[in-house]
Amino acid sequence: MMNTSKQAAWTRPDGRPTPEATYMRLAFMWAEHSTCSRAQVGAVVTTDDLRRTVGHGYNGGGVGMNDNGCAHEGKVPGACEHLHAEENALLFCNYEGPKVLFVTIEPCLMCAKRIVNKGGIRKVYYGEDAYRDKRGIAYLERAGIEAIHFAPPTP
Repeated sequence: MMNTSKQAAWTRPDGRPTPEATYMRLAFMWAEHSTCSRAQVGAVVTTDDLRRTVGHGYNGGGVGMNDNGCAHEGKVPGACEHLHAEENALLFCNYEGPKVLFVTIEPCLMCAKRIVNKGGIRKVYYGEDAYRDKRGIAYLERAGIEAIHFAPPTP
């Protein structure tokens, strides 16, 4: 099993943010667009050299669907009708080269399957590790995708 406790640096020695920190912050900004009452999640896809953004998304309704409010209200966990942030980011990513995914919370099992099937994702940086189902990270690791817990530094 790969080491999911690896911690990339948020700042360079000169105090500037690292590319990883910049993309994770961008994912958290996309999460602010979510209308879900349970969890606001954002995702960003980059080239593997971290030089270009090639996709982004947040959890919300499908194209043309009503995105006013959360379709999860009153339903059992996992019954939400919204697309997950990772799904949206991957659906709008047309880049076929090697990629890195940044997501504000660890991916669920279904999103992990989609990440693997998209192809080309080499690493997944995830912010919060509070998701109720830990099978997503294990699935990524079995597929040879490095999963790195990249939580914001505590003040």
